[in-house]
Amino acid sequence: CHSPSMSLSIFVSQTGNVARLNDGATSMIKETTTIEIGMAVNPGCAAWSPDALLFCVTGPDGTATSSTGTTWELHTDTPKDLRDMSFREDLGCFFAWSGTDKKFYVSGDGKDWIKLKNTPIPLDEVACLDYSADLGWYCAIGGTSKVAYFSKDLEHWVSTEVTNGAAIEMNSVKYMPNVGKYILMPKSGSYYYTFNASDWTSN
Repeated sequence: CHSPSMSLSIFVSQTGNVARLNDGATSMIKETTTIEIGMAVNPGCAAWSPDALLFCVTGPDGTATSSTGTTWELHTDTPKDLRDMSFREDLGCFFAWSGTDKKFYVSGDGKDWIKLKNTPIPLDEVACLDYSADLGWYCAIGGTSKVAYFSKDLEHWVSTEVTNGAAIEMNSVKYMPNVGKYILMPKSGSYYYTFNASDWTSN
């Protein structure tokens, strides 16, 4: 993730190692260092808050924060296994869902997290969750299924059919603004699926 105010980018591995790249005022990399956070990090769960002026990462055992990307403070009393964590500019805070209870949490500082809703994602196994700012929809997929689940308020979820064939092992989903559709990739095979949120079925 990148901090425009400091011209600093960090790259975080799942083992908790950080590559810190400082480009100063130019595009040339002038500093490369490797730092250990001290905990494992979930894939893609690193973000910068322009409000709190700090980086946050989340993992199976809690969260960690840093204002520089060099020294990290661990927070083990936070919700565990926060996934798909990002900084939401529209909410002005970090946003994630927990793999432990499949509920949503927000935080302004990466340390103190508030449960956003009491309704969990209606899947036994969640493979991926994506949010479309254009549509205001959350899309969740998981397990072996034919459907994807959508919600606008994280309390009421509805399903839409992705395929009318055999159930597929869900892997990842992403909304593509240029085509106005969601793209779903299964865990195996060479096919991908495109769908939208226009045809609803009762959950």
